[in-house]
Amino acid sequence: MDDFHIAAHSSRGVLFEHVDEPEFIYYGVGSGVVFTWEGRGYFATAEHVANKGRDHTIRIAVDDEGRECYPFDKSYGIHADDEDWKDIRFYRIAKGTDEGRWFGKVLALDLAKLSRGQRLYHTGAELLVSGYPNTARYVDYQAYHISMQRQLIPARYDSPDPTARLKHLIRIATGNEVTSFDGLSGAPVIAGTPQGTAFLGMVIQGTVSSGVAYMIDGAVFAKFLQYAVTEAAA
Repeated sequence: MDDFHIAAHSSRGVLFEHVDEPEFIYYGVGSGVVFTWEGRGYFATAEHVANKGRDHTIRIAVDDEGRECYPFDKSYGIHADDEDWKDIRFYRIAKGTDEGRWFGKVLALDLAKLSRGQRLYHTGAELLVSGYPNTARYVDYQAYHISMQRQLIPARYDSPDPTARLKHLIRIATGNEVTSFDGLSGAPVIAGTPQGTAFLGMVIQGTVSSGVAYMIDGAVFAKFLQYAVTEAAA
Protein backbone atom coordinates (compact mmCIF):
# COMPACT_ATOMS: atom_id res chain seq x y z
CA MET A 1 0.00 0.00 0.00
CA ASP A 2 1.11 3.57 -0.62
CA ASP A 3 1.52 6.10 2.19
CA PHE A 4 -2.04 7.44 1.98
CA HIS A 5 -3.63 3.99 2.10
CA ILE A 6 -1.38 3.01 5.01
CA ALA A 7 -2.59 6.10 6.88
CA ALA A 8 -6.22 5.33 6.02
CA HIS A 9 -5.83 1.81 7.43
CA SER A 10 -4.06 2.91 10.63
CA SER A 11 -7.31 3.41 12.51
CA ARG A 12 -8.27 0.80 15.09
CA GLY A 13 -11.41 -0.06 16.99
CA VAL A 14 -11.07 0.42 20.74
CA LEU A 15 -11.74 -2.62 22.91
CA PHE A 16 -11.54 -3.08 26.65
CA GLU A 17 -11.18 -6.33 28.52
CA HIS A 18 -13.68 -7.08 31.27
CA VAL A 19 -11.96 -8.03 34.50
CA ASP A 20 -15.06 -9.38 36.22
CA GLU A 21 -17.28 -10.81 33.45
CA PRO A 22 -15.62 -13.97 32.09
CA GLU A 23 -18.54 -14.76 29.78
CA PHE A 24 -18.15 -11.49 27.85
CA ILE A 25 -14.44 -10.80 27.82
CA TYR A 26 -14.35 -7.71 25.60
CA TYR A 27 -16.48 -4.69 24.84
CA GLY A 28 -15.92 -2.01 22.23
CA VAL A 29 -16.61 1.70 22.46
CA GLY A 30 -14.87 3.88 19.86
CA SER A 31 -12.04 4.48 17.39
CA GLY A 32 -8.41 5.54 17.49
CA VAL A 33 -5.22 5.67 15.42
CA VAL A 34 -1.85 3.91 15.60
CA PHE A 35 1.10 5.99 14.42
CA THR A 36 4.84 6.43 14.71
CA TRP A 37 6.78 9.57 15.56
CA GLU A 38 10.58 9.80 15.62
CA GLY A 39 11.07 6.07 15.98
CA ARG A 40 8.44 5.36 18.64
CA GLY A 41 4.94 3.97 18.27
CA TYR A 42 1.82 5.51 19.80
CA PHE A 43 -1.94 5.07 19.87
CA ALA A 44 -4.37 7.96 20.30
CA THR A 45 -8.09 8.07 21.02
CA ALA A 46 -10.58 10.45 22.60
CA GLU A 47 -10.28 10.84 26.36
CA HIS A 48 -13.99 10.13 26.83
CA VAL A 49 -13.50 6.85 24.95
CA ALA A 50 -10.50 5.93 27.11
CA ASN A 51 -12.56 6.65 30.20
CA LYS A 52 -14.94 3.80 29.31
CA GLY A 53 -12.29 1.46 30.74
CA ARG A 54 -8.89 1.60 32.38
CA ASP A 55 -5.43 1.97 30.91
CA HIS A 56 -4.47 -1.60 31.80
CA THR A 57 -7.60 -3.06 30.20
CA ILE A 58 -7.47 -1.31 26.79
CA ARG A 59 -6.88 -3.70 23.88
CA ILE A 60 -5.77 -2.39 20.48
CA ALA A 61 -5.17 -4.92 17.71
CA VAL A 62 -1.83 -4.91 15.88
CA ASP A 63 -3.58 -5.67 12.58
CA ASP A 64 -7.01 -6.32 11.14
CA GLU A 65 -6.83 -9.98 12.15
CA GLY A 66 -7.13 -8.80 15.75
CA ARG A 67 -5.28 -11.73 17.31
CA GLU A 68 -2.46 -9.75 18.91
CA CYS A 69 -2.62 -6.48 20.80
CA TYR A 70 -0.08 -3.73 21.36
CA PRO A 71 1.54 -3.55 24.80
CA PHE A 72 1.68 -0.02 26.20
CA ASP A 73 4.16 1.26 28.76
CA LYS A 74 2.76 4.75 29.37
CA SER A 75 -0.37 6.81 28.85
CA TYR A 76 -0.68 10.57 28.55
CA GLY A 77 -3.72 12.77 29.05
CA ILE A 78 -4.22 16.51 29.12
CA HIS A 79 -5.65 17.05 32.58
CA ALA A 80 -6.70 20.64 32.94
CA ASP A 81 -9.78 22.81 32.65
CA ASP A 82 -12.70 21.46 30.65
CA GLU A 83 -11.96 22.36 27.03
CA ASP A 84 -12.95 20.09 24.15
CA TRP A 85 -9.53 20.12 22.46
CA LYS A 86 -8.15 18.35 25.52
CA ASP A 87 -10.46 15.36 24.94
CA ILE A 88 -7.55 13.18 23.86
CA ARG A 89 -5.42 10.39 25.31
CA PHE A 90 -2.17 8.95 24.01
CA TYR A 91 -0.63 5.55 24.72
CA ARG A 92 3.03 4.78 24.06
CA ILE A 93 3.80 1.37 22.59
CA ALA A 94 6.35 -0.49 24.68
CA LYS A 95 9.83 -1.03 23.31
CA GLY A 96 10.74 -4.60 22.49
CA THR A 97 7.48 -5.19 20.66
CA ASP A 98 7.87 -7.17 17.43
CA GLU A 99 8.19 -3.94 15.45
CA GLY A 100 8.87 -5.80 12.21
CA ARG A 101 5.23 -6.80 12.16
CA TRP A 102 3.82 -3.30 12.22
CA PHE A 103 6.50 -0.58 12.01
CA GLY A 104 6.27 0.95 8.55
CA LYS A 105 2.73 -0.37 8.19
CA VAL A 106 0.98 2.37 10.18
CA LEU A 107 0.70 6.15 9.85
CA ALA A 108 4.17 7.68 9.95
CA LEU A 109 3.27 11.02 11.48
CA ASP A 110 5.67 13.92 11.01
CA LEU A 111 5.68 17.70 10.76
CA ALA A 112 5.21 17.56 6.99
CA LYS A 113 1.91 15.67 7.28
CA LEU A 114 0.75 18.02 10.05
CA SER A 115 1.72 21.07 8.00
CA ARG A 116 -0.20 19.78 4.96
CA GLY A 117 -3.18 19.26 7.23
CA GLN A 118 -3.03 22.86 8.46
CA ARG A 119 -3.20 24.07 4.87
CA LEU A 120 -6.48 22.18 4.35
CA TYR A 121 -8.35 24.11 7.05
CA HIS A 122 -10.50 25.87 4.45
CA THR A 123 -14.15 25.38 3.57
CA GLY A 124 -14.81 22.56 1.14
CA ALA A 125 -11.45 20.75 1.41
CA GLU A 126 -11.95 17.03 0.76
CA LEU A 127 -11.09 14.80 3.71
CA LEU A 128 -11.36 11.18 4.80
CA VAL A 129 -12.46 9.89 8.21
CA SER A 130 -11.24 6.39 9.06
CA GLY A 131 -13.08 4.80 11.97
CA TYR A 132 -15.42 2.24 13.45
CA PRO A 133 -18.99 3.49 13.82
CA ASN A 134 -21.17 1.33 16.04
CA THR A 135 -23.26 0.42 13.02
CA ALA A 136 -20.18 -1.45 11.69
CA ARG A 137 -19.81 -3.50 14.90
CA TYR A 138 -21.54 -6.80 15.49
CA VAL A 139 -21.60 -8.76 18.72
CA ASP A 140 -22.39 -12.50 18.61
CA TYR A 141 -23.19 -13.19 22.24
CA GLN A 142 -23.56 -16.93 21.71
CA ALA A 143 -20.16 -17.28 20.05
CA TYR A 144 -18.56 -14.60 22.27
CA HIS A 145 -17.33 -12.80 19.18
CA ILE A 146 -17.06 -9.09 18.32
CA SER A 147 -16.78 -8.13 14.67
CA MET A 148 -15.62 -4.62 13.77
CA GLN A 149 -15.34 -3.20 10.29
CA ARG A 150 -13.33 -0.10 9.41
CA GLN A 151 -15.27 2.53 7.49
CA LEU A 152 -13.52 5.03 5.21
CA ILE A 153 -15.95 7.92 5.10
CA PRO A 154 -15.66 10.99 2.83
CA ALA A 155 -15.89 14.35 4.58
CA ARG A 156 -15.33 18.05 3.90
CA TYR A 157 -13.82 20.75 6.04
CA ASP A 158 -16.36 23.31 7.19
CA SER A 159 -14.88 25.91 9.54
CA PRO A 160 -13.11 26.55 12.84
CA ASP A 161 -15.39 26.12 15.82
CA PRO A 162 -16.28 29.70 16.81
CA THR A 163 -16.85 28.64 20.42
CA ALA A 164 -13.57 26.82 21.11
CA ARG A 165 -9.91 26.95 20.14
CA LEU A 166 -8.05 24.09 18.45
CA LYS A 167 -11.37 22.60 17.37
CA HIS A 168 -12.95 22.45 13.92
CA LEU A 169 -16.22 21.50 12.24
CA ILE A 170 -16.23 18.96 9.42
CA ARG A 171 -19.14 17.59 7.42
CA ILE A 172 -19.19 13.81 7.15
CA ALA A 173 -21.01 12.12 4.29
CA THR A 174 -24.04 10.17 5.47
CA GLY A 175 -26.00 7.46 3.71
CA ASN A 176 -26.91 3.81 3.81
CA GLU A 177 -23.60 2.75 5.40
CA VAL A 178 -23.29 5.69 7.82
CA THR A 179 -26.45 6.03 9.87
CA SER A 180 -24.77 7.01 13.15
CA PHE A 181 -21.60 8.79 14.26
CA ASP A 182 -21.54 6.76 17.49
CA GLY A 183 -18.19 4.98 17.66
CA LEU A 184 -16.34 7.52 15.48
CA SER A 185 -14.89 9.40 18.46
CA GLY A 186 -11.12 9.03 18.15
CA ALA A 187 -11.16 8.46 14.38
CA PRO A 188 -8.28 10.11 12.46
CA VAL A 189 -8.99 12.68 9.74
CA ILE A 190 -6.61 12.61 6.76
CA ALA A 191 -6.42 13.75 3.15
CA GLY A 192 -4.41 13.07 0.04
CA THR A 193 -2.60 16.01 -1.58
CA PRO A 194 -0.17 16.32 -4.51
CA GLN A 195 2.59 16.82 -1.92
CA GLY A 196 1.64 13.70 0.06
CA THR A 197 -0.57 12.54 2.90
CA ALA A 198 -2.02 15.21 5.20
CA PHE A 199 -3.07 14.64 8.82
CA LEU A 200 -5.69 17.10 10.06
CA GLY A 201 -6.75 15.81 13.47
CA MET A 202 -9.15 13.51 15.28
CA VAL A 203 -12.96 13.30 15.54
CA ILE A 204 -14.29 13.77 19.08
CA GLN A 205 -18.06 14.14 18.66
CA GLY A 206 -20.87 14.78 16.21
CA THR A 207 -24.45 13.99 15.21
CA VAL A 208 -25.57 12.23 12.07
CA SER A 209 -28.77 14.31 11.95
CA SER A 210 -26.72 17.46 11.32
CA GLY A 211 -23.95 15.72 9.36
CA VAL A 212 -21.48 17.77 11.41
CA ALA A 213 -18.66 16.36 13.52
CA TYR A 214 -16.07 18.13 15.64
CA MET A 215 -12.36 17.55 15.14
CA ILE A 216 -9.39 18.27 17.40
CA ASP A 217 -6.67 20.26 15.63
CA GLY A 218 -3.58 18.35 14.52
CA ALA A 219 -1.51 20.92 16.41
CA VAL A 220 -2.52 19.14 19.62
CA PHE A 221 -0.70 16.03 18.35
CA ALA A 222 2.40 18.08 17.59
CA LYS A 223 2.46 19.69 21.05
CA PHE A 224 2.02 16.36 22.80
CA LEU A 225 4.65 14.58 20.74
CA GLN A 226 7.22 17.27 21.39
CA TYR A 227 6.55 16.81 25.10
CA ALA A 228 6.71 13.00 24.90
CA VAL A 229 10.04 12.98 23.06
CA THR A 230 11.53 15.50 25.51
CA GLU A 231 10.32 13.47 28.49
CA ALA A 232 11.71 10.21 27.08
CA ALA A 233 15.12 11.81 26.60
CA ALA A 234 15.22 13.17 30.14
